[in-house]
Amino acid sequence: MFQGHKDFSVYEPAEAALLLGVNSNKIRRWLNGYKYVRDGTQIAQPPLWSPEYVDEEGFYLGFRDLIEIRFVEAFSRAGLNRRSIRHLLVKAKEWIGQDYPLSTSQFQTDGKTLFLEVWEDGEDIDQGRTIDLRDGQHAFRSFVKPSFKDLEFEAGSVSKW
Repeated sequence: MFQGHKDFSVYEPAEAALLLGVNSNKIRRWLNGYKYVRDGTQIAQPPLWSPEYVDEEGFYLGFRDLIEIRFVEAFSRAGLNRRSIRHLLVKAKEWIGQDYPLSTSQFQTDGKTLFLEVWEDGEDIDQGRTIDLRDGQHAFRSFVKPSFKDLEFEAGSVSKW
């Protein structure tokens, strides 16, 4: 088993599944990728992201993995299909430039779509824009902001759930 550092916790997929109420097989598919056959052709889906901790025995989840899983599952339960979720994650990674976009302070959600807070260098955070990642359109912050689900952030990343 992965030996975590005394200052942080790591979780096996089964432990994360219990904490989050998500099927552990889903977690493994999301973080290992998977293959399926359609019309006689085998199709490989890559992982949605790489887990924080990997060793020769497998992978282990850190806090940011738990937050990502939490949001992916929420999108799935809200009716977004795997393809849409994958597309939103790819866009969010491109905009933010991080492997864990859902656990940054720039990312927000109303439970149905991803919104991204963006601003130019030197621009005050209140002058930024809110982008709907489904279509890249600007969203009206005053209408969207009250529906965001709250997490606590420190230094731009989620710190408390």
